[in-house]
Amino acid sequence: MSSAQQSAGAGGTVLYDVTVTNRDSPGCTASTFNLRGWVAEGWTVDMQPLALTIAAGSSAHAALRVTSPASAVARTYFASASVSDPATTAHLSSAAEAYILMSGCSLMSPGMTVAPGVRSGAAGATFVYDVTITNRDAPACAPTTFRVLPEVPADWPRVASSSSFVLNAGQSQTVRIALISPPGLAPSTYSLYARATDGLNAIHAASVELSYTVTLFAAPPRPPSGLVATARPEIKQIQLHWTGSSTDAGYRIMRNGKAAGLTMSTSWTDVDWSSGVTATYFVIATDFAGHASAPSNTATVRMSKRR
Repeated sequence: MSSAQQSAGAGGTVLYDVTVTNRDSPGCTASTFNLRGWVAEGWTVDMQPLALTIAAGSSAHAALRVTSPASAVARTYFASASVSDPATTAHLSSAAEAYILMSGCSLMSPGMTVAPGVRSGAAGATFVYDVTITNRDAPACAPTTFRVLPEVPADWPRVASSSSFVLNAGQSQTVRIALISPPGLAPSTYSLYARATDGLNAIHAASVELSYTVTLFAAPPRPPSGLVATARPEIKQIQLHWTGSSTDAGYRIMRNGKAAGLTMSTSWTDVDWSSGVTATYFVIATDFAGHASAPSNTATVRMSKRR
């Protein structure tokens, strides 16, 4: 049995690796060994598997989990494993190892936090989270080896910066988890989870929600077309007309590279008349989400004096 002299607090679980070697001579057939675990009264023991079929000269392994009651007092206990074979008493053996129950140790569920709380992006985007795990056991408890795994559907790629690490009581560790949402995922808010566990103690299991919102990024508006600028010197105005789209929320008029006005229609009048000056215009469409189109064609006029 290994590992020797494991330690934990009351209510904790330790795991032993039980190695069984069939030492029969090479001419013997394979034998089936029954396995059983032994612990103090009131404790819980679980042996998996309960039987091993082993060829002569070969070895196999089983796992023995031992859990102490929460009321157990601090001292050294022993866990043992035995093997037997109904076919022969020669196949009878046992082994034992120490279990040190630590005084003042109280196991607690680990703390888990995630930052940021919610991610958003388009389908197929990568969502990155920093997950922090804190060992909240009492100070007298032995260190714990935690594993952090994202719980996501099989078709979601996932990456974690560290899959396992050791934390003393009160210590914290942050791991980075990156998830890639499947392309074509419908716009909505989804919830996945990251789970921490030590693989032994049920109380050392915790999870935190990884929330993400898949957004629908619409294509930007089409640029306006057919812009025409007409100078009207008799009334000192430049009248602009263009063709837009029914989905456009409005239009931004640019004059000589600077914003000159806004309108919701497909026409606009510039009353900033300066005789002898040349003005070049283009128009940009905007949608209701604030996205802007590429510029329209340009139109240039010269503001002459009225004849």
